[in-house]
Amino acid sequence: MNKYARYVVATILFLLFTPLSVSGHFIWIERDKESGEIRAYFGEEPKADKHALLDRVMGTEVWLIKDGEAQSVPMEKFMTGDYGYLVSQYETVGNEIDASCVYGVFSRGESKMLLNY
Repeated sequence: MNKYARYVVATILFLLFTPLSVSGHFIWIERDKESGEIRAYFGEEPKADKHALLDRVMGTEVWLIKDGEAQSVPMEKFMTGDYGYLVSQYETVGNEIDASCVYGVFSRGESKMLLNY
């Protein structure tokens, strides 16, 4: 087998055994238009996910911005069965929502990284 053919075979094998999709967890923020309630989900989609994962993002800070002023919005854990999310327990009014979460330090191989959302 010549050198070119080996590269082609290696590339094909690599592509065959490489996952087609990559998934990861994100913090999703939504606001209920009727109640004004703010919900924060931690998962691959903007919906309630396993509540065990929620403990890693309990320190998420949420602010409501109105007329250039930021107001902190306290969030609490809400669970139903195995699923859960963070929720504000009072009606909020404002123009935009901002959030921040220091997820923590994790390592890949010898590299260490601080993950912020």
